[in-house]
Amino acid sequence: MIYPTKALAKDQEQQLTDLVQRLPNTTISLGSYDGDTPQRERQAVWQQPPQILRTNPDMLNASFLGWAEKYTQLYANLRWIIVDEVHEYRGYFGSNVALILRRFAHHLRQLYGVSPQLFMCSATCANAQDHAELLTGRDFISVDGSDALRPTRQYWSVQLDVPDAGYWDELRNRTVDAGLACLEQGKSVLVFCPTRIFAEECKRQADVRLSKNPDDMPGVTSDSIQVFRGGLTAGQRHKIQDGIHAGDIRLVFATNALELGINISGIDGVIMAGFPNNMMSARQQIGRAGRSWKSQAFVLYLPRNNPLDRYYATNIDELIERELDALVVNPENNVLVERHLPCTLYETPAFNGGKDLLGDVLYRQVTEKSGQFYRSRKRPHYNLDIRGGGSTTFKLWVGRRELGSMSGQQRFREAYEDGIYLHGGEAYRVESVTTTRNKAGRIDLVQLGDEDQYLRTIPKITASISKEEVWDGMRWNLEDGPIDVLYGQVTVTERIHVVEEIDERTNRRIRRWQPENSSSYWDGEGVWIDFHEVLDATQASVWAFEQMLRIGTLLTILADQNDLVMYAAGKEHRAYIVESFEGGIGIATQVLDLWREALEKGMAVALNCSGKCVEGCPRCIMPPRMRDQPDKQGGLRLAQQILKATKRPHNQELRNGFWGSA
Repeated sequence: MIYPTKALAKDQEQQLTDLVQRLPNTTISLGSYDGDTPQRERQAVWQQPPQILRTNPDMLNASFLGWAEKYTQLYANLRWIIVDEVHEYRGYFGSNVALILRRFAHHLRQLYGVSPQLFMCSATCANAQDHAELLTGRDFISVDGSDALRPTRQYWSVQLDVPDAGYWDELRNRTVDAGLACLEQGKSVLVFCPTRIFAEECKRQADVRLSKNPDDMPGVTSDSIQVFRGGLTAGQRHKIQDGIHAGDIRLVFATNALELGINISGIDGVIMAGFPNNMMSARQQIGRAGRSWKSQAFVLYLPRNNPLDRYYATNIDELIERELDALVVNPENNVLVERHLPCTLYETPAFNGGKDLLGDVLYRQVTEKSGQFYRSRKRPHYNLDIRGGGSTTFKLWVGRRELGSMSGQQRFREAYEDGIYLHGGEAYRVESVTTTRNKAGRIDLVQLGDEDQYLRTIPKITASISKEEVWDGMRWNLEDGPIDVLYGQVTVTERIHVVEEIDERTNRRIRRWQPENSSSYWDGEGVWIDFHEVLDATQASVWAFEQMLRIGTLLTILADQNDLVMYAAGKEHRAYIVESFEGGIGIATQVLDLWREALEKGMAVALNCSGKCVEGCPRCIMPPRMRDQPDKQGGLRLAQQILKATKRPHNQELRNGFWGSA
């Protein structure tokens, strides 16, 4: 049984235990195998596998394939594989999982002659059968169920009338207010926060209010309020989950780590501090409310000050009822295939067919390099990053105590030189970031020290395009020249221009500096519209146009906000939509087909700005890290001109690097 997270697998442990205990005249052995499993329990799995074993894709790659020789007894008798929450396997993560599932099925067939039956499960998947087949290379039959037992929920959407400059702080204040008010009324609540830092700050702020006014909420202690997010240690995660189930923890500020199908009974409501990364995550968060069936549940939605959040705040019915879009996954991603190739050759060195499972690209590379055994001392599986954020994982230490972990991308944004990092509601100063090597391999470490709880650091980050490689495109020839819509690869560079340190007690800026390692870059697939000098445009109007296209894309296809570069400063006559992950996950190709529809939706958001602005604001087109004011009216004129000019079919198409007739 494969689950996308350890939290979900642990939640299923008790439910499976209760279920098998109720079965008459039979005994079924259960087990789990993940990064938290002690060594003695791992050895038991090798020697005498349980009848039902729970794990996750990370262990499927690193252990069940990386150390496949230890599981011969398990594999020889493997009959069924159940993959739960398959809607989580989309985009970059899903593309990696697709390759892992294909490698696993191929390994079992090649070395053991077994082909276990697959069951793929999801409650929020628009194209379930197609997605399952793309993930695995196998044929499926779709079995649909009803949601008739869905509990009754009340939905509340709050439009905050707050100035743009102080919106983020006020959103955090209102979120904490709402959570504490629910506690005061005897309710238990999950608060889904937009970022890990936001969740940590909410916890800290709630603790401060409790300490100042302990008599206002008798019986409520700091221990009944917790933060749940990625990067916690196994002991911390399990303690919080057990506390939620027992009712000792009644207010949890969580990231999306708790949004999956965890059966948290007794939760009365959910507070959504902002729209999550995509519509599917929103449905998952909403689904956490009302798990006890004892009373009517509630969902409170507090939008952030950005176009997507504001759109759903004013269109709450669409948040609840909008049909889900088709999932995107790309197991033919050449960059990812190259990363999986050493693992594939290591675990299954002899090949006899298998193209039906591996897919064209991986099979071709495997057959070309068959016989290269990759038998180094360190198995290549540990170097494979399947969840994104770079291939590096940094350990966090305070003194000699391990605090947690984070990805390389998180490290760049949150644990930069001399910055303040929040964990468990506590503030820490980044003292050093080091990379060392020992016999076990590479160690990436962030060393932290204690810091004043009222200090915060804020980085100013921008992104830019440095080069392009065109693969596909369409051209409309006009009297004054062409308009091109192009698809290809671009290099994106992120830079931390400055870090500001703020004392929250006085809101006073203490100092500013630029970290030494202030740049990060990657190659991503993208679509860009090049109108050369056919249309009169300023840089500010192009920025506005670009943001309309990005916002419309997020309302048109199923894409995480983090899947797209938030802002790429292009040339004066060019606008970009760029995927965040190297090699592409299929979003750019969808944008190439649907860019006109996306642009029209983005224009509608700009025209119907909830702030009624003329020049552009964070509620309609102003991106989070924009340094200069975009020209909203100029962007609208530019969008209208481009839509008009491209209304008829295009004249030419790009083939093999040359323009030819369409």
